[in-house]
Amino acid sequence: MNSNGGTIHQGQRILLLLLGGIGDILLFTPALEALAKEFPGVPIDAVIRNNGGKRVLKYNPHIDQMIIYHRDQSNRKMHQLKLIREIKKRRYNISITHGVDSHYKTGLLALLSGAKKRIGLSVGRHGIFYNQKVQIPSGLHLMHRNYVLVKQAGVQQPLDEFPRFYLDSEERLFARQYMEQHHIIPSDFIVGIHPGGGLWRQGRRWPKENFIELINRLKQERRPKIFLLGGPDEKSLLNEIFEETQPGVVFSDDLPTLGEFGALMEQFNLFLSNDSGLLHIAEAMGTPTIALFGPTDYRLFAPIGEQHLALRKDLPCSPCIDINNSQSDACQDLTCLKSISVSEVFDAIMDRVNHPDILRRDPVHR
Repeated sequence: MNSNGGTIHQGQRILLLLLGGIGDILLFTPALEALAKEFPGVPIDAVIRNNGGKRVLKYNPHIDQMIIYHRDQSNRKMHQLKLIREIKKRRYNISITHGVDSHYKTGLLALLSGAKKRIGLSVGRHGIFYNQKVQIPSGLHLMHRNYVLVKQAGVQQPLDEFPRFYLDSEERLFARQYMEQHHIIPSDFIVGIHPGGGLWRQGRRWPKENFIELINRLKQERRPKIFLLGGPDEKSLLNEIFEETQPGVVFSDDLPTLGEFGALMEQFNLFLSNDSGLLHIAEAMGTPTIALFGPTDYRLFAPIGEQHLALRKDLPCSPCIDINNSQSDACQDLTCLKSISVSEVFDAIMDRVNHPDILRRDPVHR
């Protein structure tokens, strides 16, 4: 037992079930930090999907091993049996499922892991697999939801409200060379723009036409340097926007890796994005953000701090995506996102361009 009354002993192991997206995992990292500080020397492993989550945790000093859950595996049943065997042989004492995962498959994986203490959300019938069920008030930010969960394991360390995303020297070198290639100088005010996000839920995206109009208006101001960013699955969208906004916009078909994105964002003065994983990478790099929220709950996912701004419309139907990852079938028009005007976003960006004192940068955790 640790000196603060925890329940984990040396020689034991902790399993984290982090089967969400990039942003979900990033917003778990402050709780991970508190967990590791509470129980120094205790190995902490994570089960993650075969997406960007692996890069999110790659250099995190508090993760011992990552176990990949291949969701798109052709022989899924065989893979799942192999995964369960691999987890069971590690003899975990505690499993913790992250704060927006109420899926029954994750709960079942926690049960089959053999962990004696299984901590997860008490949400409907999906909570039956956990013997440490946690009820969390609606509207509590995901970082704090995750902190409530790790406190069930005995954590008393304070929560630092800052996601962690660690870079290596090669990624930072890429960013410096990229800036030089595009003739960026230290006095430039750089605005990164991510028009994508939510590959499986494109309803999170502000309309493409709005991004085109916004970028062309920003170009008339001449001062901000505009970088257009997105992932490989968003190439078509990015190319369509670039065709309508060039010249004067920095964009490359040879899209950077996730770590290189992080290194670039470290150079930005401001980052505009829909609710997405890249939004939270920018947050982790200490870059001030403007986030556009519609169907997702800004109370759970908006970056925390005065240097961040969440733009949204307070409509009776919004948010319509809940922690069970379900979206109302009645939502066809995306009024919540379309109601955010181009002028509103433009004014928010220019306010920060003209008043850079607003943009206090947080220290980056390297």
